[in-house]
Amino acid sequence: MIWQPYLHLLSRRPRAIKYSNLYNQFPPIWTDYFKNCTEEEQKAAFRLLGRLLKNNDFELLNQALNLASAHGHPSADHIKHCFYTYGRIDSNLKVGRHYKTGLN
Repeated sequence: MIWQPYLHLLSRRPRAIKYSNLYNQFPPIWTDYFKNCTEEEQKAAFRLLGRLLKNNDFELLNQALNLASAHGHPSADHIKHCFYTYGRIDSNLKVGRHYKTGLN
């Protein structure tokens, strides 16, 4: 699915997602996250998803949200940080580079 046009619109009017079929197409971890967000947090999260889904799929984003949620309700910036941290670790492990991450 091409998410960018929908995410761009939702970043402007995030409460509209509840009235669309798109809501059911998000992974469950994201629907749970959105239920606990303020309107401003939803806007930031939809903007973040719009940027990150251009070159990625939900798999890495789900892992980043799961990691960011380990200590409570995360902000979009915290999710973004976890996304890039987890993505860097994941890509280094795939090519055989091992280093201490502090995430264990």
